[in-house]
Parts: sequence; structure tokens; C-alpha cells
Amino acid sequence: MGTIEKARVTDFRARLMARRGELFAEINEKLAESQEHSSNATIEQRLEGGDQALAALIADTDMTIARREIEELRDTEAALERINHGTYGVCIDCGDTIAPERLGAYPTAKRCTHCQELHERLRGSGAGRSL
Repeated sequence: MGTIEKARVTDFRARLMARRGELFAEINEKLAESQEHSSNATIEQRLEGGDQALAALIADTDMTIARREIEELRDTEAALERINHGTYGVCIDCGDTIAPERLGAYPTAKRCTHCQELHERLRGSGAGRSL
């Protein structure tokens, strides 16, 4: 497990499991709300009341939040897998230990600060992207 103490890894696992449960609940809630907003009124009622655009906006907002939470859930699941495989706290790019302070602030971190900054710079510059 790198240089991270087993007790700290156990603490990180507990935090990740708790967040995982919260995310499942939040995603289910947002999906239910989105379904409710999109089917609350008939199309005729929405057109008459001018609520069609508002209903679509609310449903889209709910889905955007759900997508973001699903991505966080994926990151959480990946971090739990790294714990199970003994690679939690090890940068996936350079193999160095991720600072425990970074993991404390961002338990799903998979890169050290240096590699994460490089990753964001390359991703932000559009490297490898084409139209």
C-alpha cells in the first residue's frame, strides 16, 4: 500500500464507502426528480402554461447533476478497487506515492499533484482531440 499506514487506508475505505452510499441515494433521487419533472403535466398543460421550457430545463439540470454524481461514483469505485489491489495512494502515471494530505482532501485521487497538473494541462489544451 505504498507508504500510507494501514490504519489510514482503513479510514479512507470507510470514507469512500460512506460517500458511495450517499452517491447512490443522491443519484436515485435526482433520477426520480427528473422523471417527475418531465412527466408531471401533459404536453398540452405545459404549452398552455408556458412551462415546457422550464420543465425541460429542470429535467436537464437534474440529469446533469446525476451525471456528475455518477462520475464521482465511478471514481469512488475505482479508489475502492485500488485499495483492494493494494495500489491505493500510488500515482497511476509515475508510480510515486500520493501525499496523504492530497488523499485526505480528495480520497479518490489517482494521480500525485504533479501528474494531475500535467494531465489537466494536456487535457485542457486539447492534445489528442480533433474535429
